[in-house]
Amino acid sequence: MTKVTKQAQFVWRELAFPIFAVGILCCGAAFAAATTNEGGEYAYTGSPNDNRTTGQTGDQTWNVKNPISISNFWPGQSDVVPYWQIYCGESITAGGNCRVMKGNVVFENAVKWTGTDHHIGLTGPAKLVLRNGGSLTTTTEHLRIGQKHNDNYSNTHGALFMEEPSMLSVNIGNAIAGNTRPGTIWMDGGTLAVSNGVFKTGGTASMNGYIRINGGDVSLVAGNADFFSIGSADNYGSLHISGGTVSTRRTAVAANPYGHLGVGSSKAADIYIDGGLLDFWNERLDIGYWSTTGGRAALTVDGDGRVVMYIPIMGRSGTGNNSTVNLNGGRLELTRGFSTYGNTGNSRGVNFDGGTLALVKHPKTTDVNGGLDSAAGDIVVYPKGGSISVPSGITGAISTSFRKATGYGVSEITLTNPGSGYVTAPKVTISGGSGSGATAYAIMNKDRTINRIV
Repeated sequence: MTKVTKQAQFVWRELAFPIFAVGILCCGAAFAAATTNEGGEYAYTGSPNDNRTTGQTGDQTWNVKNPISISNFWPGQSDVVPYWQIYCGESITAGGNCRVMKGNVVFENAVKWTGTDHHIGLTGPAKLVLRNGGSLTTTTEHLRIGQKHNDNYSNTHGALFMEEPSMLSVNIGNAIAGNTRPGTIWMDGGTLAVSNGVFKTGGTASMNGYIRINGGDVSLVAGNADFFSIGSADNYGSLHISGGTVSTRRTAVAANPYGHLGVGSSKAADIYIDGGLLDFWNERLDIGYWSTTGGRAALTVDGDGRVVMYIPIMGRSGTGNNSTVNLNGGRLELTRGFSTYGNTGNSRGVNFDGGTLALVKHPKTTDVNGGLDSAAGDIVVYPKGGSISVPSGITGAISTSFRKATGYGVSEITLTNPGSGYVTAPKVTISGGSGSGATAYAIMNKDRTINRIV
């Protein structure tokens, strides 16, 4: 029996996708004579800085005719309605509290938050969309997508959507999907840069986070050693790359930078790549950096996905956890090789089922790949097989055994009900039957349903 467990209990109930339905306004020249809760086009001069509506009756476009600087900036709605606020024109710089606390907001202009409390989703469900050249720059504080308010509002969660062209730049602090409430980053295009912090899911309060990259460019050039973290604290975190590029430090060799997949008390964390590129050519990725037992962390390469990595560290800390690399398709290129950093208290393994492991030369140093050895753990070959690529001029050491998959397995999961209202990708749990240890991943649709289980 296959059981799909829905982990995210907070749901988007008020809106249906696609989010850019016919009727959403764009910038123009005319201005409607209407009260501020009615749909239409208005001039925005920075007053009021709390520009939330109550009982909004249609989509609103707020045209900024001249660059403005204000203290607090609170766009959106104070209640749940199926309408949007769209900001366009000249720039807005806000130096106080900057929040999309609740509701639906689009930035088609340049917005800069230089104060404190950079939140998307604080008092209710909130969506922020960057499109048509719109941008958001934060300079002094973490960007928290999904945040608990002191008054503990129910059904609070946040989502950030990016289209081409658009830009998100987090210059100081972390970009967090699912801090103390569930949160999502969904990127179809544009550029996203985190220059001095961590690109991560999950905060410290057991909340789920989801990041989906379908296109565009994500640049993680953090000055600190820990620059990337999927699955933090006691929550489920996942990153799905189906297109575009996620990369770090492509111009220099940095000292001991780390990314984390499954951190602390995290029970489950996934990176699933079936297109695009994850380029960590000089970075170490902890596939499991636990402080507890019973955790699971999996890196899965499938389809046309490509991963370039320095060292995958299989279960760097903790005991009684599981670290897995699944090569179901695509290509995993290692510029050095697997490691455990001396910790052998966790189970670990590499599964071949149609993918390629390539041992390649480091582009910036004289390192020759360390190859494939016992640090990778149990190496299992499934019916679709796999391949190991060693380019000319590289001597790759393969000093461990492979075994054929035997016994029971899950060949396919048929989804009869796609569900609805998911804020983040749900964790998939496989239980029952005669097997054990099988894992799977839920592919999300933008309308908050599940497309398929892989």
